[in-house]
Amino acid sequence: MIYDNKENLMTSEFLDRGLPPYFWARNLPDNDWAQALVNGYGPSGETLPQLPDEPVQRKFVGGIGFESMQRAMRFVRRLKNSSSQHIGRDIGSLRNILDVGVGFGRIYRILMRDLHPRHLLGVDVDPAAIELTRSAMPYCNVELLAGTPPYSNLAEDQFELAYLHSVFSHLSEAAFLRLLVELKRVLTKSAILVFTTLKTEHVDRWDAQRNLQFMGAALAKVEFDAIAWRRLAQGDSFLYVPTGGGDPSRPHSEYGEAIVSKGYLVKTVPDLGFELLEYDSSPGLPQAYCVLGKK
Repeated sequence: MIYDNKENLMTSEFLDRGLPPYFWARNLPDNDWAQALVNGYGPSGETLPQLPDEPVQRKFVGGIGFESMQRAMRFVRRLKNSSSQHIGRDIGSLRNILDVGVGFGRIYRILMRDLHPRHLLGVDVDPAAIELTRSAMPYCNVELLAGTPPYSNLAEDQFELAYLHSVFSHLSEAAFLRLLVELKRVLTKSAILVFTTLKTEHVDRWDAQRNLQFMGAALAKVEFDAIAWRRLAQGDSFLYVPTGGGDPSRPHSEYGEAIVSKGYLVKTVPDLGFELLEYDSSPGLPQAYCVLGKK
């Protein structure tokens, strides 16, 4: 690997010593780390990977810049707490972590002050996402998920922790269940699975979008009824509106907007080898935060 400046040489030295590439940032306050990642440089001019152009950021995460990175930072704080609480170990001590739906590497970047990339594998079904992450971070560990599960490049009982940020908020029920079965296969015993999903209040957003051309057509296709769907969201239902994802890797049949209710998880995941450890949809959270433990 060739680096063209002093800061990148420093990064190379950290990696060669088995340390995270941005080990120097481990004591930065979270907001300062988020701002540095947006700026593309650290407080002393240290080089950091540049974010993609704003349209690309919006495509993958629905936001841009500091606000988007700050939301991701809040998720990472919860992720670290869940590792300590449910695995009993600091996230930096885990040897195999899986980032499902790596996108352009937003969460991956944040964790690069805590983890050596050999311990974090990012995967995505979109070849463009893999290329974006690799080009920004040549040292990263990312792979394409081709076809449908089971994935030959993911080994059984391999990962101690897997996370999906704003992935299950977009998958159909069939795709959700298929991926959950695959994650059960690749997680070690007593591993945890952390993900987010749209909150039950998102039904109100759908209701407000009924007269919009694109969303109105998608909602009509599933015979959306606000009163009935609010009741279902509070119960044990999986609610899904097929919008597609603007890319062949994200077809309407499997990609849209989804609410995976707490009641649905309580009802469903035990038969798939998991138990629900956390479901937090507190005000202020952009999405519900969920933790499953592998039984």
